[in-house]
Amino acid sequence: MTRTPLFDTHCHLDFPPFQDDIGGHIELARQHQVERILIPSVGPSNWQVIANLATHYPNLYFALGIHPHFIGQDPQVMLQQLEKVLAETSQHTRLVAIGECGLDFIVDTPADIQEQILIRQLELANEYQVPVILHSRQSHNRLLQLLKQTPPIKGGVLHAFSGSEQQAKQFIKFGLKIGVGA
Repeated sequence: MTRTPLFDTHCHLDFPPFQDDIGGHIELARQHQVERILIPSVGPSNWQVIANLATHYPNLYFALGIHPHFIGQDPQVMLQQLEKVLAETSQHTRLVAIGECGLDFIVDTPADIQEQILIRQLELANEYQVPVILHSRQSHNRLLQLLKQTPPIKGGVLHAFSGSEQQAKQFIKFGLKIGVGA
């Protein structure tokens, strides 16, 4: 039986559990037909790290963004940094998305700040014509409202989805794939 090669659209290979043997983890994934892996960023602290990994390993790709858990003290400065790095990196052949970005109504960052950061990242995804890697925790309905205002023209992935079938169908209408955990 021939198995279809897989593309893992959300693996934080730069995080500590993988750091001791990134090459070994990539090989293990390959043995299980995962031929390509996308590393989403969380913020300025790992943008360069994941770009370097994608340059070093030919089957790795990356996304640049600001995760709602990692919004710092000055969100506007973070957005300016993101815009600058995107302008400098946009020709990198392995930069394939904006993200990880989204809403998380469990973290302490005020919802209005998260929404401003997300909306700008959706705009950037549309400007650069790339998909988005979305995070949503206890925020599916609000995320759907914001996507109506700024729909991602290239779609994307909503990872670790935990909503209802009705919500999933609404996200799919925006061209998003629904990611589920194992």
